[in-house]
Amino acid sequence: LLQDETVAFSLAAAIRSAIADMLGIQSDELGCATKEVRTDGGAICRSILVYDNNASGYVSAVSGRIDSVLRNAARALHCPKSCDSACQHCLDDYGTRFQKELLNRHAALAFLTDNWIRGLQLPAEDAFFGPERSCAEYQPLTEAIWRELAAPGSTSLQIYLHGDVADWDL
Repeated sequence: LLQDETVAFSLAAAIRSAIADMLGIQSDELGCATKEVRTDGGAICRSILVYDNNASGYVSAVSGRIDSVLRNAARALHCPKSCDSACQHCLDDYGTRFQKELLNRHAALAFLTDNWIRGLQLPAEDAFFGPERSCAEYQPLTEAIWRELAAPGSTSLQIYLHGDVADWDL
């Protein structure tokens, strides 16, 4: 569980930067924050929030690519200037100027390890279309279907079901 506010906010800033880079937009189009929440089991942890500042739909445009977002966020935490905590080359920018004390790329990298990132990959037995074309779906099925149907250039959608069709509730 993610419980450290500095780690959570540093990850939020890196995710925000990764989304902006992926979409080719300025990072100030997006905001980020963290929030303390209680899990279903009663444990307290921190949620990472990344949102559009102007209701532009940027964050929802990458909702189906969370694994790529997290990989790019991990790369963003590797500062090209090898700073001690955070600088204008990695996490520190106009959008994070009031939370500088919560920025620590090293603490975030200790959480977002290579093993953690590798854990996002599907097991080989579930990668039906190969390791490069198979990925986990993190949204509810109906949302994922609507997302794919609404994608630019989408003309059809094929759904492959595995196992007993009677077990599927569509």
